[in-house]
Amino acid sequence: MDKREYIKSLLTNISADIEILFVANVVNKTEIKDFRKTKDSIITEYFTEDEYNQMLIAIRQNGYNVNVFFNEDEFIKFILNHSNNATMPKYVVFNLARNGTGLCKKSLIPSFCDVYNLPSTGSNAYITCLGRHKFHYNAILRQNNISAVKSWLYTKQGWLNGIEPPNNMKLIAKPTYESASRGVRDSSIFEYSTDSIRLLNNLYNEFEQDVIVQEFIQGYEVQVPLIIGNDPLVLEPVAITINNSPNLAEKIITYDLAFSEEYSFAAYSSINKTISDKLIDEAIKTAKCLGMENYGRVDFRIDANGNYYITDISTHPYLIGHSAFAFVFKEMELEYKDIFACIIELTYHKQLVF
Repeated sequence: MDKREYIKSLLTNISADIEILFVANVVNKTEIKDFRKTKDSIITEYFTEDEYNQMLIAIRQNGYNVNVFFNEDEFIKFILNHSNNATMPKYVVFNLARNGTGLCKKSLIPSFCDVYNLPSTGSNAYITCLGRHKFHYNAILRQNNISAVKSWLYTKQGWLNGIEPPNNMKLIAKPTYESASRGVRDSSIFEYSTDSIRLLNNLYNEFEQDVIVQEFIQGYEVQVPLIIGNDPLVLEPVAITINNSPNLAEKIITYDLAFSEEYSFAAYSSINKTISDKLIDEAIKTAKCLGMENYGRVDFRIDANGNYYITDISTHPYLIGHSAFAFVFKEMELEYKDIFACIIELTYHKQLVF
Protein backbone atom coordinates (compact mmCIF):
# COMPACT_ATOMS: atom_id res chain seq x y z
CA MET A 1 0.00 0.00 0.00
CA ASP A 2 1.48 3.38 -0.99
CA LYS A 3 1.51 6.42 1.30
CA ARG A 4 -1.61 8.02 -0.15
CA GLU A 5 -3.60 4.79 0.07
CA TYR A 6 -2.48 4.22 3.66
CA ILE A 7 -3.65 7.70 4.67
CA LYS A 8 -6.93 7.23 2.79
CA SER A 9 -7.47 3.97 4.70
CA LEU A 10 -7.29 5.90 7.98
CA LEU A 11 -10.07 8.17 6.75
CA THR A 12 -12.57 5.49 5.71
CA ASN A 13 -14.33 5.31 9.08
CA ILE A 14 -14.17 8.68 10.84
CA SER A 15 -14.96 8.29 14.55
CA ALA A 16 -17.74 10.89 14.63
CA ASP A 17 -18.76 9.86 18.15
CA ILE A 18 -15.65 11.36 19.73
CA GLU A 19 -15.21 14.95 20.89
CA ILE A 20 -12.03 16.86 20.12
CA LEU A 21 -10.60 19.01 22.89
CA PHE A 22 -8.53 21.50 20.90
CA VAL A 23 -5.86 23.21 23.02
CA ALA A 24 -3.82 25.95 21.32
CA ASN A 25 -2.26 29.31 22.13
CA VAL A 26 -3.61 32.12 19.96
CA VAL A 27 -2.53 35.74 19.57
CA ASN A 28 -4.89 38.12 21.45
CA LYS A 29 -6.76 35.18 23.02
CA THR A 30 -4.06 33.54 25.16
CA GLU A 31 -2.38 35.31 28.06
CA ILE A 32 1.38 35.36 27.46
CA LYS A 33 3.24 33.66 30.32
CA ASP A 34 6.83 34.24 29.24
CA PHE A 35 8.40 37.08 31.20
CA ARG A 36 11.99 36.91 29.98
CA LYS A 37 13.40 40.13 28.57
CA THR A 38 14.14 38.91 25.06
CA LYS A 39 13.29 40.68 21.83
CA ASP A 40 12.29 37.33 20.31
CA SER A 41 8.84 37.07 21.83
CA ILE A 42 7.10 33.78 22.52
CA ILE A 43 4.42 35.07 20.19
CA THR A 44 6.02 33.23 17.24
CA GLU A 45 4.97 30.01 18.99
CA TYR A 46 1.37 31.24 19.10
CA PHE A 47 -1.05 30.97 16.19
CA THR A 48 -2.66 33.96 14.57
CA GLU A 49 -6.45 33.92 14.62
CA ASP A 50 -6.43 33.14 10.90
CA GLU A 51 -4.06 30.17 11.35
CA TYR A 52 -6.10 28.90 14.27
CA ASN A 53 -9.37 29.20 12.38
CA GLN A 54 -7.87 27.30 9.42
CA MET A 55 -7.15 24.35 11.69
CA LEU A 56 -10.41 24.56 13.64
CA ILE A 57 -12.49 24.59 10.45
CA ALA A 58 -10.47 21.69 9.02
CA ILE A 59 -11.09 19.56 12.13
CA ARG A 60 -14.82 20.32 12.07
CA GLN A 61 -15.06 19.56 8.35
CA ASN A 62 -14.35 15.93 9.23
CA GLY A 63 -17.53 15.82 11.31
CA TYR A 64 -15.93 16.03 14.74
CA ASN A 65 -17.49 18.02 17.55
CA VAL A 66 -14.81 20.41 18.87
CA ASN A 67 -14.43 22.09 22.25
CA VAL A 68 -11.79 24.85 22.19
CA PHE A 69 -9.32 26.02 24.85
CA PHE A 70 -6.90 28.93 24.43
CA ASN A 71 -5.15 28.36 27.76
CA GLU A 72 -3.76 25.19 29.25
CA ASP A 73 -5.28 25.94 32.67
CA GLU A 74 -8.77 26.26 31.13
CA PHE A 75 -8.41 22.79 29.64
CA ILE A 76 -7.13 21.31 32.90
CA LYS A 77 -10.03 22.82 34.87
CA PHE A 78 -12.48 21.40 32.32
CA ILE A 79 -11.13 17.87 32.74
CA LEU A 80 -11.03 18.15 36.54
CA ASN A 81 -14.66 19.23 36.53
CA HIS A 82 -15.71 16.33 34.31
CA SER A 83 -13.40 13.53 35.44
CA ASN A 84 -15.99 11.98 37.77
CA ASN A 85 -18.72 11.99 35.15
CA ALA A 86 -19.60 8.37 34.40
CA THR A 87 -21.02 9.37 31.03
CA MET A 88 -18.03 11.52 30.03
CA PRO A 89 -17.78 11.56 26.22
CA LYS A 90 -14.98 9.90 24.29
CA TYR A 91 -12.30 12.58 24.04
CA VAL A 92 -9.23 13.08 21.89
CA VAL A 93 -7.02 15.97 22.97
CA PHE A 94 -5.57 17.83 19.99
CA ASN A 95 -2.76 19.61 21.73
CA LEU A 96 -0.76 22.45 20.16
CA ALA A 97 -0.18 24.47 23.36
CA ARG A 98 3.26 25.58 24.54
CA ASN A 99 2.74 28.64 26.71
CA GLY A 100 5.16 29.74 29.41
CA THR A 101 8.85 29.32 30.11
CA GLY A 102 11.11 26.33 30.53
CA LEU A 103 12.23 23.10 28.96
CA CYS A 104 9.10 21.07 29.76
CA LYS A 105 6.37 23.65 29.10
CA LYS A 106 5.19 21.76 26.00
CA SER A 107 4.89 18.56 28.04
CA LEU A 108 2.28 19.90 30.47
CA ILE A 109 -0.77 18.76 28.50
CA PRO A 110 0.63 15.36 27.39
CA SER A 111 1.62 14.61 31.00
CA PHE A 112 -1.79 15.64 32.32
CA CYS A 113 -3.48 13.50 29.65
CA ASP A 114 -1.44 10.48 30.76
CA VAL A 115 -2.71 10.92 34.33
CA TYR A 116 -6.34 10.92 33.15
CA ASN A 117 -5.87 8.31 30.40
CA LEU A 118 -6.85 10.78 27.68
CA PRO A 119 -5.59 10.13 24.14
CA SER A 120 -3.47 13.10 23.07
CA THR A 121 -2.07 13.87 19.63
CA GLY A 122 1.68 14.02 19.21
CA SER A 123 4.28 12.28 21.34
CA ASN A 124 4.05 11.52 25.05
CA ALA A 125 5.31 13.88 27.74
CA TYR A 126 8.82 12.41 27.92
CA ILE A 127 9.45 12.44 24.17
CA THR A 128 7.91 15.92 23.91
CA CYS A 129 10.30 17.21 26.56
CA LEU A 130 13.27 15.38 25.04
CA GLY A 131 12.36 16.86 21.66
CA ARG A 132 12.81 20.34 23.11
CA HIS A 133 16.38 19.68 24.31
CA LYS A 134 18.36 19.86 21.09
CA PHE A 135 21.64 18.74 22.65
CA HIS A 136 20.22 15.68 24.40
CA TYR A 137 18.40 14.17 21.43
CA ASN A 138 21.34 15.05 19.19
CA ALA A 139 23.63 13.03 21.48
CA ILE A 140 21.24 10.07 21.48
CA LEU A 141 21.03 10.07 17.69
CA ARG A 142 24.81 10.29 17.22
CA GLN A 143 25.31 7.46 19.73
CA ASN A 144 23.06 5.31 17.52
CA ASN A 145 24.92 6.08 14.27
CA ILE A 146 22.23 8.44 13.02
CA SER A 147 23.54 11.43 11.09
CA ALA A 148 22.93 14.25 13.55
CA VAL A 149 25.05 17.36 13.11
CA LYS A 150 28.13 17.87 15.31
CA SER A 151 27.07 19.79 18.41
CA TRP A 152 28.51 21.33 21.58
CA LEU A 153 26.80 22.77 24.65
CA TYR A 154 27.67 26.15 26.14
CA THR A 155 26.54 26.46 29.77
CA LYS A 156 26.74 28.98 32.60
CA GLN A 157 30.10 27.42 33.53
CA GLY A 158 31.38 27.45 29.93
CA TRP A 159 31.71 24.53 27.53
CA LEU A 160 30.21 21.28 28.82
CA ASN A 161 33.03 19.01 30.05
CA GLY A 162 35.50 21.53 28.60
CA ILE A 163 34.80 20.28 25.06
CA GLU A 164 34.61 23.11 22.53
CA PRO A 165 34.48 23.39 18.72
CA PRO A 166 37.66 23.72 16.65
CA ASN A 167 38.88 27.23 15.92
CA ASN A 168 37.61 28.76 12.66
CA MET A 169 34.83 26.18 12.24
CA LYS A 170 31.63 27.78 10.91
CA LEU A 171 28.94 27.36 13.56
CA ILE A 172 25.36 28.27 14.40
CA ALA A 173 24.22 29.01 17.96
CA LYS A 174 20.67 28.50 19.23
CA PRO A 175 18.91 28.52 22.60
CA THR A 176 18.81 24.85 23.54
CA TYR A 177 15.08 24.37 24.09
CA GLU A 178 13.27 27.07 22.16
CA SER A 179 11.33 26.59 18.93
CA ALA A 180 9.84 28.67 16.10
CA SER A 181 13.36 30.09 15.44
CA ARG A 182 13.44 32.03 18.71
CA GLY A 183 16.98 33.28 19.25
CA VAL A 184 18.02 32.46 15.68
CA ARG A 185 19.34 35.51 13.83
CA ASP A 186 21.78 36.27 11.05
CA SER A 187 24.37 36.90 13.77
CA SER A 188 23.84 33.33 15.02
CA ILE A 189 26.18 32.09 12.28
CA PHE A 190 29.87 32.73 13.01
CA GLU A 191 33.38 31.31 12.78
CA TYR A 192 34.57 30.13 16.15
CA SER A 193 37.28 32.03 18.00
CA THR A 194 37.81 33.38 21.51
CA ASP A 195 35.78 36.43 20.49
CA SER A 196 32.71 34.18 20.04
CA ILE A 197 32.29 33.75 23.79
CA ARG A 198 30.68 37.17 24.11
CA LEU A 199 27.95 36.17 21.62
CA LEU A 200 27.32 32.92 23.48
CA ASN A 201 27.19 34.63 26.87
CA ASN A 202 24.73 37.19 25.54
CA LEU A 203 22.47 34.48 24.13
CA TYR A 204 22.69 32.50 27.38
CA ASN A 205 21.76 35.54 29.47
CA GLU A 206 18.96 36.64 27.15
CA PHE A 207 17.15 33.30 27.16
CA GLU A 208 18.34 32.09 30.57
CA GLN A 209 19.29 28.65 29.26
CA ASP A 210 22.18 26.70 27.79
CA VAL A 211 23.15 27.36 24.18
CA ILE A 212 23.58 24.58 21.64
CA VAL A 213 26.32 25.26 19.11
CA GLN A 214 26.23 23.20 15.92
CA GLU A 215 28.46 22.91 12.91
CA PHE A 216 26.80 25.07 10.27
CA ILE A 217 25.94 23.22 7.07
CA GLN A 218 25.67 25.39 3.98
CA GLY A 219 23.19 24.23 1.36
CA TYR A 220 19.65 22.84 1.44
CA GLU A 221 17.25 22.73 4.37
CA VAL A 222 14.74 19.88 4.18
CA GLN A 223 11.83 19.02 6.47
CA VAL A 224 10.60 15.42 6.54
CA PRO A 225 7.05 14.94 7.91
CA LEU A 226 6.04 11.63 9.49
CA ILE A 227 2.76 9.89 10.25
CA ILE A 228 3.44 7.32 12.97
CA GLY A 229 1.21 4.32 13.56
CA ASN A 230 2.68 0.91 14.37
CA ASP A 231 5.61 1.97 12.18
CA PRO A 232 6.70 5.42 10.99
CA LEU A 233 5.36 6.42 7.58
CA VAL A 234 7.65 9.06 6.12
CA LEU A 235 6.03 11.50 3.73
CA GLU A 236 7.70 13.41 0.91
CA PRO A 237 10.81 15.36 2.06
CA VAL A 238 10.15 19.07 1.62
CA ALA A 239 12.83 21.63 0.76
CA ILE A 240 12.60 25.15 2.15
CA THR A 241 12.92 27.77 -0.60
CA ILE A 242 13.82 31.43 -0.19
CA ASN A 243 13.35 33.70 -3.18
CA ASN A 244 12.28 30.56 -5.10
CA SER A 245 15.67 28.91 -4.57
CA PRO A 246 15.92 25.61 -2.63
CA ASN A 247 19.69 26.00 -2.28
CA LEU A 248 19.80 28.29 0.73
CA ALA A 249 23.62 28.41 0.85
CA GLU A 250 24.18 30.34 4.11
CA LYS A 251 20.55 31.43 4.56
CA ILE A 252 18.54 30.15 7.53
CA ILE A 253 15.02 30.52 8.89
CA THR A 254 15.64 33.34 11.33
CA TYR A 255 13.13 34.57 13.90
CA ASP A 256 12.14 37.43 11.61
CA LEU A 257 11.70 35.12 8.62
CA ALA A 258 9.67 32.63 10.66
CA PHE A 259 7.44 35.47 11.82
CA SER A 260 6.87 36.83 8.31
CA GLU A 261 6.65 33.38 6.64
CA GLU A 262 8.54 34.74 3.62
CA TYR A 263 9.67 31.32 2.49
CA SER A 264 8.08 28.52 0.50
CA PHE A 265 8.33 24.77 -0.10
CA ALA A 266 9.35 22.40 -2.90
CA ALA A 267 9.44 18.61 -3.26
CA TYR A 268 13.04 17.64 -2.56
CA SER A 269 12.79 14.39 -4.56
CA SER A 270 12.52 16.50 -7.72
CA ILE A 271 15.89 18.03 -6.80
CA ASN A 272 17.74 14.88 -5.74
CA LYS A 273 15.78 11.61 -5.62
CA THR A 274 18.72 9.55 -4.35
CA ILE A 275 19.34 11.73 -1.31
CA SER A 276 15.59 12.13 -0.75
CA ASP A 277 15.32 8.36 -0.31
CA LYS A 278 18.23 8.41 2.15
CA LEU A 279 16.51 11.13 4.20
CA ILE A 280 13.42 8.93 4.39
CA ASP A 281 15.48 6.05 5.78
CA GLU A 282 17.21 8.32 8.28
CA ALA A 283 13.90 9.83 9.42
CA ILE A 284 12.50 6.34 10.07
CA LYS A 285 15.55 5.45 12.17
CA THR A 286 15.20 8.73 14.07
CA ALA A 287 11.51 8.24 14.88
CA LYS A 288 12.15 4.68 16.09
CA CYS A 289 15.24 5.62 18.08
CA LEU A 290 13.52 8.45 19.94
CA GLY A 291 10.09 6.80 20.21
CA MET A 292 8.15 9.54 18.42
CA GLU A 293 4.39 8.99 18.32
CA ASN A 294 1.40 9.82 16.05
CA TYR A 295 3.11 12.45 13.92
CA GLY A 296 6.31 14.46 13.84
CA ARG A 297 9.01 15.98 11.67
CA VAL A 298 12.75 15.57 11.19
CA ASP A 299 14.78 18.47 9.76
CA PHE A 300 18.02 18.18 7.78
CA ARG A 301 20.68 20.40 6.24
CA ILE A 302 22.39 19.02 3.12
CA ASP A 303 25.72 20.28 1.81
CA ALA A 304 26.99 20.61 -1.76
CA ASN A 305 28.48 17.11 -1.66
CA GLY A 306 25.19 15.50 -0.69
CA ASN A 307 26.12 14.93 2.95
CA TYR A 308 23.02 15.25 5.13
CA TYR A 309 22.75 16.06 8.83
CA ILE A 310 19.80 16.17 11.22
CA THR A 311 19.59 19.59 12.84
CA ASP A 312 16.18 19.52 14.56
CA ILE A 313 13.19 17.33 15.31
CA SER A 314 9.62 18.30 16.16
CA THR A 315 7.18 16.18 18.14
CA HIS A 316 4.26 18.56 17.44
CA PRO A 317 5.18 20.25 14.12
CA TYR A 318 3.13 23.05 12.61
CA LEU A 319 0.05 21.98 10.66
CA ILE A 320 -1.08 25.39 9.43
CA GLY A 321 -1.69 26.04 5.73
CA HIS A 322 1.89 27.29 5.42
CA SER A 323 3.67 24.13 6.57
CA ALA A 324 5.48 21.09 5.23
CA PHE A 325 2.52 18.89 6.20
CA ALA A 326 0.03 21.00 4.25
CA PHE A 327 2.39 21.08 1.25
CA VAL A 328 2.83 17.29 1.22
CA PHE A 329 -0.87 16.53 1.56
CA LYS A 330 -1.63 18.86 -1.32
CA GLU A 331 1.07 17.16 -3.41
CA MET A 332 -0.64 13.82 -2.70
CA GLU A 333 -3.97 15.33 -3.84
CA LEU A 334 -5.37 14.99 -0.34
CA GLU A 335 -7.40 17.69 1.38
CA TYR A 336 -6.13 19.94 4.14
CA LYS A 337 -8.73 18.53 6.55
CA ASP A 338 -7.29 15.04 5.97
CA ILE A 339 -4.17 15.97 7.96
CA PHE A 340 -6.23 16.36 11.12
CA ALA A 341 -8.48 13.34 10.61
CA CYS A 342 -5.43 11.18 9.98
CA ILE A 343 -3.73 12.26 13.22
CA ILE A 344 -6.93 12.06 15.28
CA GLU A 345 -7.81 8.56 14.04
CA LEU A 346 -4.28 7.29 14.71
CA THR A 347 -4.38 8.74 18.22
CA TYR A 348 -7.85 7.44 19.06
CA HIS A 349 -7.46 3.91 17.75
CA LYS A 350 -4.01 3.47 19.31
CA GLN A 351 -5.63 4.30 22.65
CA LEU A 352 -8.29 1.65 22.00
CA VAL A 353 -5.62 -0.96 21.28
CA PHE A 354 -3.70 -0.32 24.47
